[in-house]
Amino acid sequence: MKLTVSGPGGSDTFVLADAIEVEPGPAFDVRILPPDDPIVVGRTTLFSAAVMDEFDNRISNTVDWEVDPAVGVISPEGMFTPSTIASTYLQAITASITDEPNGPITSSADVVISPGPLSEVNLAPALISIAVTGSQLFSVEALDDYGNQVTEFVSAWSTSPVVGSVSGTGEYKASTTAGNYPAGLAVEIVQGSIKISASADITLAPGAIERIAIFPESVDVDKNGTQQFSATAKDRYENVHTNIEFAWTSSGGMITGDGEFIANGEAGRHEVRASAFAGEQISGVATADVASIVWDLSKGTFGWTGNNQAQNLRSTTEGLAFDSIGGDPWVWSPLVQNIGGIDPVIKIRMKSNASSGHHDLFWGPSHGNYQSTTGEVIADGAWHEIEIQISQQLDYGVLRWDAANMPGEITIAWIKVIPNPSKVTMSEAAPSFVTKWGSEGDGAGQFDNATRVATDSSGNVYVTSNADHKILKFSAQGDFLATWGTSGSGNG
Repeated sequence: MKLTVSGPGGSDTFVLADAIEVEPGPAFDVRILPPDDPIVVGRTTLFSAAVMDEFDNRISNTVDWEVDPAVGVISPEGMFTPSTIASTYLQAITASITDEPNGPITSSADVVISPGPLSEVNLAPALISIAVTGSQLFSVEALDDYGNQVTEFVSAWSTSPVVGSVSGTGEYKASTTAGNYPAGLAVEIVQGSIKISASADITLAPGAIERIAIFPESVDVDKNGTQQFSATAKDRYENVHTNIEFAWTSSGGMITGDGEFIANGEAGRHEVRASAFAGEQISGVATADVASIVWDLSKGTFGWTGNNQAQNLRSTTEGLAFDSIGGDPWVWSPLVQNIGGIDPVIKIRMKSNASSGHHDLFWGPSHGNYQSTTGEVIADGAWHEIEIQISQQLDYGVLRWDAANMPGEITIAWIKVIPNPSKVTMSEAAPSFVTKWGSEGDGAGQFDNATRVATDSSGNVYVTSNADHKILKFSAQGDFLATWGTSGSGNG
């Protein structure tokens, strides 16, 4: 090592055999060095500190370590064991030196304790019960072994289409199908190689009641029979409400509080109604048809006959069968009193193997005095029920059924007459004779082939005398009042 000394008289250079050692000054500062790795609950971390002189020269002094007990513990060597509560602790750890001329020197640092690895996933709410098409926002909580919230993860939400749909942020939209769905919605949380799932149970309740369905919707009931009806309340998506109390009413016969219809001998097409209150009264309607006349042709012909085109007319266990040879085959009933009143419904159960075509139902006071209606026949060999509305008074007379216009076998199981209860006065009392009047002839108050009877609002009775083309008027007591009409095409 060379040393040069300069002055007024010049300079001299000296060669020194030993190096010059410059030592640091006294301690001036303590600096806590950040750890190499993050501080994580459940793991130890080594802290270190640097002691510096005034000129930032590092001094090899050892330091004394202290830490807030709520934050953790630290060894004399600086090995730190954090607490189990992840958080940021300000100025929580201290390094100090005390044996210096300038007195104790200390330094403090913040401690950030991070959560441990993912250990538990909770979904909130864990159970919901909402109406169909409703919505619910779900949230997920990810925790480590010590219950600290984990924030660094990836989530994947899922549900079934029958349950609904869910967005990537946990916003759930319910489906239209009511039901109980255990684990109906799920979320998977991924942190590195760790994957943990959680699920929520979902119950979807029906929406507001929009209709009431009655079973059966339409049924035939014997005059002295009964029929049990049931009602179901449904929302717009056909979800069923349970535990609904229904109020039952019927337009004829009678009905019990649990929906049992009792015909009570009252013929007609009766309306059966079930009602419930859901903010407003909502009702469902069914029909109970109680026939005034039933021809059960599986038990006999009951006087029904046919023409020459309806050959081999026979009574079978299935009904009245015949072989149509085409043309205009038909069968007709015997003369029936009080056949249906005003605007009755005729119901026919039949099957046909004849080629498809039309049917005709004729009705009137005699075979030669009738009106008719036409419909289609399904000729597939299967049983079908045909319903025909008659818009006319049908007090007495015959029915004629033209079942086909093509060759084939035809079977009629039954024919029923359903009177219109709104136009027929029904009485629970047995009918009894009141009075009678009139005789056959062409004199005053006499009839010649009387065919029709009508009344007016005053109770007067009008009778048509068909053979002599007259109308006769009587009082309600049968007193002859007037007659008018002659044969011809003019007025009167």
